[in-house]
Amino acid sequence: MPETPAAPEPGLRYLDKLRFQLETQGLLTPDDAAALTAEQAAWGGRLRSFPDRMVLVHGDATPTNFLFPDGRAVALDLERLRVADRLWDLSWVAGEAKHAWAWRTGDFSGAERFISRFFAAYLAALSPEPALARRVYSLNPFYMALTELRIARNAYLSREYRAALVAEARRCLAGGRRW
Repeated sequence: MPETPAAPEPGLRYLDKLRFQLETQGLLTPDDAAALTAEQAAWGGRLRSFPDRMVLVHGDATPTNFLFPDGRAVALDLERLRVADRLWDLSWVAGEAKHAWAWRTGDFSGAERFISRFFAAYLAALSPEPALARRVYSLNPFYMALTELRIARNAYLSREYRAALVAEARRCLAGGRRW
């Protein structure tokens, strides 16, 4: 497979799609909608400033889509398998961990220790160049915010918690640009 550069457009389009869906569900205040639109514009250049190549991704990297028998990882539910930016899967796992922790404890920051260890283990397994580590840590807030917004669409969650996910996604986006 020839190397193809990772592109920011899929992530930016997905943010637009999520914003529209959350607006349609009545979950975004006018301030939320305006902030997400502004973040989309602000992140475009930042995403382009950390180049990488496309890799094979699961496409739906949630905890229930993996088994770990005998120390091996087995992926399930592969209909979204594709070549894409590695952060789709990495940040999906981080966002799912943050959600799982916050939903049960009310504390979004509690999962940060796990997320840091997860990224450190991933990067150690690759023996990466420092540029990849900078890219992963610099762009994770954008992709993790996409995960939080995606989860916020779920009607089985309370409206209050869904609003908290939107607020956390906004914090990720705004704070991540300062990192």
